[in-house]
Amino acid sequence: MTALSSQIAWDISIASRRVLAAQRTRRPTRSSNGSIYTPLRTIAPTALAAVIASEDASFCDNDGVDWGALREVLSGAGEHGPSRGVSTITMQTAKNLFLWPGRSTIRKGLEIGMALVLGEVWSKARTLEIYLNIARMGRRTRRDRSRGPALFPQERKSTQSA
Repeated sequence: MTALSSQIAWDISIASRRVLAAQRTRRPTRSSNGSIYTPLRTIAPTALAAVIASEDASFCDNDGVDWGALREVLSGAGEHGPSRGVSTITMQTAKNLFLWPGRSTIRKGLEIGMALVLGEVWSKARTLEIYLNIARMGRRTRRDRSRGPALFPQERKSTQSA
């Protein structure tokens, strides 16, 4: 095992322990940086379906990488590179957890490798839960409950009654 793969395995292990600790609670938990971790079971099923449909339609069938889409985009790439992205939910989760936000061939290669590892060690439900809790929903921003109350119906009800 190379030093990089050992570091990736260690990082995944730490992230998994944090997720498991948060899942033992019945309600969202606040992390040290102030963000709130929301368990998958508290997110509206229609929101989950919408995220999968819009971000990665093959999420339930791929191993973390959509090889067909990757081949298609690479074969149609022009002089300035691919015209669209091919990141799956698992790839985006790996990028947001472990990698820098820039675009490069090196980062994409690492992202693919990490997505394959995550696809083996985490269930689809775990991957989706982590993705929704760390997803970047715009330029340098992370998911914000005030912008997406449909994802968090229980919290919306509690804030409306307050």
